[in-house]
This record gives sequence, structure tokens and C-alpha cells, in this order.
Amino acid sequence: MVGIICDLSFKNHWLQESYYMSIKNIFDDVKIVFSENDLIGLNLLFICDEHFMPNKLIWMNDKFINKCNSQNIQVVIFNNEKILNSFFPWNEENQRNVNKFKNKIQFVYDVNDAKILNCDINKTYMSKYYLHNLKLEETHKKDKIVFVGNYKNNTYGRRKILLDKIVNKFDVDIIDTDHNRSIKEYLNLINQYKYVLSPLGNGDFLPMRFYETLYVGSIPIQECTNDMIYYMTEEMDKSIFFESIDKLILKDIKLPNQYYMEDFMIYIFSKYKIL
Repeated sequence: MVGIICDLSFKNHWLQESYYMSIKNIFDDVKIVFSENDLIGLNLLFICDEHFMPNKLIWMNDKFINKCNSQNIQVVIFNNEKILNSFFPWNEENQRNVNKFKNKIQFVYDVNDAKILNCDINKTYMSKYYLHNLKLEETHKKDKIVFVGNYKNNTYGRRKILLDKIVNKFDVDIIDTDHNRSIKEYLNLINQYKYVLSPLGNGDFLPMRFYETLYVGSIPIQECTNDMIYYMTEEMDKSIFFESIDKLILKDIKLPNQYYMEDFMIYIFSKYKIL
């Protein structure tokens, strides 16, 4: 039997639900785990974003970890934050607890974490579930760039510097985050644009924004580092990567066929013999 830790009550973005629906589309019997009492009979457990507080409250205690170890449950962790040298110093404490699992496979977001922790990269494609449950409006895409996200606050300092520079060179609509905007409204918003700008935040990774852009059929303009290019070779033909604004050139890209979270999971499950 397969278990999963993911907070399906969280509606501010789709990721928790996407993990759940993708794993459900692959495995026949999936059980949501709320405590160590739900581990009985499991041989495989997925933790979908170990740093997300509702998930963390379930797994990050010795009683839970010890029960996983005593039952030899294989724990597969999908990380969605920078762990080491993070803006959030408690992330390293989270990782020390992750390391207590004896039989674990962790997929991390940040390329520097991947190098140090010797992990593969996690990629947050959207689930096939949304093809039937989140219909996009038909639209003619504007031949310009949009950025939708945190701009006014100071959480993402280097992002604001880049955005302030890029508006002097390109025609960019900057739309600050609106937490009242639904997932459907957000996706329909970026779907109106040919290009979606994806600057780096507090880590060197491809954010959800990158995969959301691919989902709506627009072209991601992704800020990157040399290390990211090394780890993201499969994504190079799906976007415009740039290391500095001086090197950013807009171009048309014929996007390949859609790729979904289920496809990514099946690939890594086969690689690690999880299936």
C-alpha cells in the first residue's frame, strides 16, 4: 500500500493537489497519512514538500520517523524549497530530521542543494488531472512579457533589482501577487501573454511559475545560473534562458508536446526502481 503526506485543504496554489492526483494516477491504492498510526501496512510513503508546515507537523517527530524505519518504509520526498544556506535558517534543521529516515529518496529543488546532498532535481510539472478539471479560456496571446508574483515586498531582493532593470529594455507588464486570485484566474491571466518572465527568487531552481507557463502554452523567460543550465538540459528547448539582461533576446519557440508530473514521476520511479 502507498501512503502520501500532502495537505489537500490548501487552495492558494495547486501543488499539493497535483502531487496527490499524479500519484493517484500511477498507483491503484493511495492512502493519505495524517499520523504515525496511518503507517500500518505501508511499504511506500510520499512526503510532498517536507517544509510545508501542515506536512511538517505530521512527519517531523521521532515517533513518526522511527515507525517508518522499524517498518522499513521507503520514503520518497519531493522538496520545494532551498535547504542549505537558505533565507529561512530553520530549513537546515528540517533536513537534519529528513536524514533520520533510513530508507529515503529525496528530490530537491535547488541545484546547489542537489550538488551538496547528492540528490536529483525535483520538477513541479502540473498533473494531467487539470486537463479535465481546469479549463483555460480561449485567447489570443499578447506579444509581450508578463510577470505575476511578489514584487513590492522585500522577501525577494534580487528579483526586484532584475525587474526594475528589465522594464527599461522590454515591454513588461508587472502584476503583483493577489492572494484573492484563484488558480484558474491566475492561469488564465498568464495565458493571455506570449512570454512569462520567471526571475530567480531565494534559490537557484525552476519555480512553479516555469511549469505553469508551459502548461498554458506560453514561453517561459527563465533567469538562470551556469549550474542551472547543467541540471536543466531537458528544459533548454522549452524556454528562453538568460544569465543577465544584456544577454536576453526574445525569440519564438515551438514548444514540444506537453509533459506532465505523471511523466516525470514515472521516469524517476523507474530510475530508482520504485514502481
